[in-house]
Amino acid sequence: VGYMGDFIQNCAEDRLPFAAIITRTARTAEHLHTLLADRCPGLALARDSESFKRGAVVIPIALAKGLEFDAVLVAPDILEAAEDEGGKRLLYTACTRALHRLWITGLPLPEWALACERALQDNGGDAQGNAE
Repeated sequence: VGYMGDFIQNCAEDRLPFAAIITRTARTAEHLHTLLADRCPGLALARDSESFKRGAVVIPIALAKGLEFDAVLVAPDILEAAEDEGGKRLLYTACTRALHRLWITGLPLPEWALACERALQDNGGDAQGNAE
């Protein structure tokens, strides 16, 4: 969870005002928000699409569809679910919410995730895969 706090702090330092940690489920979003709340004051928990405006947010993928964020951290529960077609669609949706910075976490990163990271960097984006 430490790297998630680092992500939020890095986004604030780099003036990326709308950052999201995207999770697979609302329950995971609530859990991560509880763990990060002390380290990241002002971190919002999205309970519906109207429950946040700007700033850093922990949001389940169901609420993130159609939204865009300056920076996105894809939570490990989405990467873990990416073994089947439905999970790959969730991962695709989460990754395409990022406008400027994308962090994908998990151990190990599959080859296709590394290829996405390289493609984003080649196109001028800032992608970072973390293995923690």
